[in-house]
Amino acid sequence: MSFFVDIVTEDSFYENLTLGVVKILENSPCVKSVQIEKRSACDRNALSTWEQRHCCVLPDDMRNFYSSIDGFLLTWSLEISGEEFPVGRLEIGTLSELKRFVGSKEQQADAEAKIQENPQIPSLSPRCKLFEVGQCAGSKVFLSYIRPDLEPGVWLYQEDTNTWYHLADSFTKYFRMMTTPIA
Repeated sequence: MSFFVDIVTEDSFYENLTLGVVKILENSPCVKSVQIEKRSACDRNALSTWEQRHCCVLPDDMRNFYSSIDGFLLTWSLEISGEEFPVGRLEIGTLSELKRFVGSKEQQADAEAKIQENPQIPSLSPRCKLFEVGQCAGSKVFLSYIRPDLEPGVWLYQEDTNTWYHLADSFTKYFRMMTTPIA
């Protein structure tokens, strides 16, 4: 017995992508203005061009994500005493926004000095390739290629304290982690 779906509607695609988070938000009494930006897929040539330009291969899960949808944006507001306040924003930038981040000369020099302390943590040194996936309240989320022999992971960099936090081993885990707490 086999089962397949030959047509996936746009609504069901986003429902599956977000694991039902949009409906949960829409059914919450104080949540208003739930908006999901619907985007087209990236062209395969654009993916190959990105990889050639940056001399690195996107992880398979991230490549599949961009092959389905060029970025992701979900926003919502809370209504308190009749007034709406924007409180929620889940975002993965478009492929064209996935640019290499290089710190200032001072940050790079500091990173080079500290790289020997813990080579498993990303740094702003030129040896580490960092691509900004999103931002969060004074911090940045990076797809981090720490070393050529390691798979890239997703890390949060807190700029004011110059501190790195490991978020996920893969893009899929990060995306699920990003959407699951809402549900």
